[in-house]
Amino acid sequence: LFAIVGAALAVAFALGSAVFRSLEGQDNEAAHTPNARFGAGAFASAAIGALSLAFVFFLQGATLTVALALAALGAAFVSAQLRISALRWCVAGLGVVVAARLALDPRLLSSAGPWPILNWLLFAYGVPALAFGAAAWIMRRALGEDTPVRVAQSLCVLFSAFLVFFE
Repeated sequence: LFAIVGAALAVAFALGSAVFRSLEGQDNEAAHTPNARFGAGAFASAAIGALSLAFVFFLQGATLTVALALAALGAAFVSAQLRISALRWCVAGLGVVVAARLALDPRLLSSAGPWPILNWLLFAYGVPALAFGAAAWIMRRALGEDTPVRVAQSLCVLFSAFLVFFE
């Protein structure tokens, strides 16, 4: 039920983003304010976050960390496409939440599975490493090096180190 609610929220936020994008494309004076672009970005990021949480509720387990990392990647993509620098700080905020989660308990899984290399560790640590690495790359290409890029790069290195260590 929570997964369905999360998916419905994602659709609603995506529609809200589309409304702001259409407002931005109009020729009236209100469309040229930065509020229309920021609203579109905020709703698009909220849609990505709601969809990530829907996946968490559907899959269960250690997927919250993976979902937050994928939400950070989505927010980085939206910030680069719409040129909203405030969303870069949302990526950094999601990174701080994920880092706090790792500080509390670095073990995301109780059991990796029967296979020595192709196991759930690739999902639990590899996907966040790739997501934060891609987020850092996207943000650096869009607006250059800054603190959110360094946070995403640091988390990419941290998740990669955990993956190698736990494997």
